[in-house]
Amino acid sequence: MKRHIAPPAGCPPGSFGLPLIGEIREWAADPLQFAQERAQRYGPIWSTHLLGRPCVVLLEPAGNRFMLSQATQHFSWRAGWGRAMLRLIGGGLSLTDGQQHDQQRHILKPAFAHAALQQLQPQIQQLIQAQIQTWLATDQVCLLQRLQALAFDVALLVVCGRTPAPIAEALHHDFAAFTAGLFTPVPYPIPATPYYRAQQAGRRLRQNLGYLIELRRLSLQPDALDSLSLLLHADPHQTDDQLISELLLLLWAGHDTVASLLTWICIELAQQPEILQRLRQEMNTNHHSLLDHVLREAERLHPPAPGGFRGVVEAFEYAGYHVPQGWLAMYSSVYTHQMPSLWHNPTQFNPDRFAAPSNEGKQAYSLVGFGGGPRICIGLALAQIEMRLVIRELLANYDWQLVPNQDLRPVWLPTNQPRSGGLITIQRI
Repeated sequence: MKRHIAPPAGCPPGSFGLPLIGEIREWAADPLQFAQERAQRYGPIWSTHLLGRPCVVLLEPAGNRFMLSQATQHFSWRAGWGRAMLRLIGGGLSLTDGQQHDQQRHILKPAFAHAALQQLQPQIQQLIQAQIQTWLATDQVCLLQRLQALAFDVALLVVCGRTPAPIAEALHHDFAAFTAGLFTPVPYPIPATPYYRAQQAGRRLRQNLGYLIELRRLSLQPDALDSLSLLLHADPHQTDDQLISELLLLLWAGHDTVASLLTWICIELAQQPEILQRLRQEMNTNHHSLLDHVLREAERLHPPAPGGFRGVVEAFEYAGYHVPQGWLAMYSSVYTHQMPSLWHNPTQFNPDRFAAPSNEGKQAYSLVGFGGGPRICIGLALAQIEMRLVIRELLANYDWQLVPNQDLRPVWLPTNQPRSGGLITIQRI
């Protein structure tokens, strides 16, 4: 008989699952169902065992606020990541805490500011047009693969500036294998495993990023606003290893989430021609509220990640329960985004829920697909600009249809994506 382990007395109710593996299989299979079943049983705070450690789960906007803004002193961002992520990337903005994080964010902020992104917009538009044009050459297009390629090119432009084509191609070639190993539960270099392949790809990525850093040191421009140039200006004595870790993290975070959201938006619009037609009509006006609402609804219904983990570095009390130091803590964006008390018909894709008279999503920390609080995603503005440009290009020049009988159920790791990748046929209007 399988033995399930209970949390210690005084801690939130729940189950630690099976010895050694905890409840990681149930969570990874369906994070939404995992959270909903336990919330019904235990309420908005409960214990589980994930990523090798006891974990407290704080649900609803109140839990999101507590972790993302109200009580950040209790949490470490770095200690919330799994061993594979820490071993493969090492450092970087999302893997640091306290003063070190604040300093790095201050250095990098100009690269993601409105002025810098407006300056890059014509180049981003060219990348979008060139990528989508290639879709016409095939009978079927896998949205996820093509949008990942596009989003990587855009991220490379913003993070590293103009990059020699051979280096850019080599980086793109290795990034898929690298990303596939970031969340593996077995971070050991066993041949033919995702972690082993990620480790091999990571070595090549580090070598090519090292070449790029060497080139940039030799031709550093005083007014350059890409992330690499900003980092070099801020501290010319940073080691290549420090810079490479930062670049790896920015390139991963800067392209996978955008590609995920854009894939789901294209799928939803293909299934809702009435919304697509209204978007086309809106393009001829000076108003863009429907497009804004489409982006927010995609973030709500298809958040790039199911939630976020933090390491508990200082014990705390919450809702009458004790949470010990050394545990993990998790907030669940996918659960919050599906709460019937916050959203009418939450499983339905309905951008109009954000418009009057509904005006849903007004409650703070009810929409947290990009995080929230002082450490909200630094690339949020880039993601929004990029998504708007891609959708406008598609609306203006193309029609697309979903390939029938494909599996659109979500796979949540490394980011939320349809199992089929989102297969379409596409034609120029």
